[in-house]
Amino acid sequence: MRRGGRYRQARGFTLLEVLVALAVVAIALGAALTTAYRQTHTLVELRDRTYAHWVAMDLVAAWRLGLQSDGGGNVNGSMQMDGRTYYWSFNRARSADANVLRTEVQVRIDGEEGPVLATETAYRLVPAAAKNS
Repeated sequence: MRRGGRYRQARGFTLLEVLVALAVVAIALGAALTTAYRQTHTLVELRDRTYAHWVAMDLVAAWRLGLQSDGGGNVNGSMQMDGRTYYWSFNRARSADANVLRTEVQVRIDGEEGPVLATETAYRLVPAAAKNS
C-alpha cells in the first residue's frame, strides 16, 4: 500500500516461516511424548521389581524363622501383592558347610515362563534336632 508517497512494509510471517515453526514444534512434541512413554514403562517395571523383591524378602524371613518350608528341594507357590500375583520358587542348593542350609528364592510375575524379577539367596543353620537324627 502506498501512503503519502511511501510504501509500507507488510508485517507478519511468511508461509515458509510458519511451516518451519510448525515442524520444530512437531518434532519437540514427538520427543516429549516418546520420553513420557519410556518413563511410564520404566516406572511400571521398577514397581514390579520392587514388589517382587518384597515378596522374596518376606519368604526368606519366613524361611529363616521356620515358618516357610523349602520342602528339602524345590517348592513353588504364589503371593498376592498390590492386586497382582507373584509366583515364587524355593530352590535348595548345597552350601560349603554341612551345618548350613542354603536356599534361593526366585520371583516371577508371569508364572514359570516369565522373567525372574527378583532373586534372593539365604542361609541358616541346620537345626540341632535335625543334626542328631
